[in-house]
Amino acid sequence: MKKLTYLLLMLAMFVNGFSLKASERTFMLMIEENTGMIGISGEGNYRAGEEVVIRAFPALGSRFIQWELNGMMITQSDSLRFIMPDMDVVLVARGENQPVYRLAVDTGLKESIILAAAGEEVLLMADTPEGYEFVNWSFGDLVVSEDPFMRFIIPDMDMKLQASFREIPGLDPQGVNCPVICMKDAEGGQQVCQQHH
Repeated sequence: MKKLTYLLLMLAMFVNGFSLKASERTFMLMIEENTGMIGISGEGNYRAGEEVVIRAFPALGSRFIQWELNGMMITQSDSLRFIMPDMDVVLVARGENQPVYRLAVDTGLKESIILAAAGEEVLLMADTPEGYEFVNWSFGDLVVSEDPFMRFIIPDMDMKLQASFREIPGLDPQGVNCPVICMKDAEGGQQVCQQHH
């Protein structure tokens, strides 16, 4: 009876030790990038059942398409919560190249250059000089918007947007109201009015 108890005790210790080692075992998560990613996060060794947050960062001139496992799409989101299986895994971050266009923006006091892909939205703000009021954004002779704050969708071509302004009557260049002084001319007849800065 003592031998049987001893054998059962040894067997229990062996099984417990084995299952402890099995639960500590980790599996490798490898990530391959297909095209145009400047960074990937989440690659490493994980235990089975562990949740891993994976993220792909597309480079300028590229866009993320989807995550793939064994040639099958998992998601089209660039971030993914992945439950690690009890095996090594290779995920593929699939992307594609897309052209980048140059948008020159003259905001009144300076000119800026924006590089972006067609379809991207940018927010433009006209830098209105003191003593002036905003008129419009234009592309050549075409008026694009009469709002100084404009959401603009990048087209599939290079272009330049110009912000136009006009002087506010009755204001000096610092934006302070200027007095208008009226006097009779030398002959004492007609009044002559001048704005003084």
